[in-house]
Amino acid sequence: MAVFDGYGRFLRVWKQMRWEKLAEEEFFAKNILRCVLWCA
Repeated sequence: MAVFDGYGRFLRVWKQMRWEKLAEEEFFAKNILRCVLWCA
């Protein structure tokens, strides 16, 4: 069960990292889009 527990912990950390990365990419995409619309 120790391996399974470690895998579950790894999965949680990986999901959190992915979620933060996705949020960061979405933030940059919105800023770029806003800049393009503002400058155009």
